Amino acid sequence: MIRWEPPDVLFVALRGAASAADAATLGAIYDAVDERAGHFYVVFEAAELAFVDPGARAAWVRRDKPYPIRHVLAYGASFSVRTLVFTVYRAGRLISPASFPFPFEWVASEEEARARVATLRAAGQEGPPRG
Repeated sequence: MIRWEPPDVLFVALRGAASAADAATLGAIYDAVDERAGHFYVVFEAAELAFVDPGARAAWVRRDKPYPIRHVLAYGASFSVRTLVFTVYRAGRLISPASFPFPFEWVASEEEARARVATLRAAGQEGPPRG
């Protein structure tokens, strides 16, 4: 499930096991949103995400250009999924730091994610330069 909320928030919810095809689709969506609206925040609901398969992990980490994301705020994951998702993020930052210029943090709920986005906007957190 993906939902755009103007002016700059993309809500993403993954359910079941995330596949390489899911990763490719999400990357294409990120690029399309960037073309239309510029860099954006991602609010990621992971309550029903069961697993991230190795193909998805590789696809997310091996991106050939920077993600157009200002900040990711994730919530709802089980401990094991939370650990796996954050490990993929950290691997991306190590393997391809130019592709992962955005911060990632876990919050307790969608409400907390929305409040955090408001705080980041107020602080002028505009994310990485476009390029």
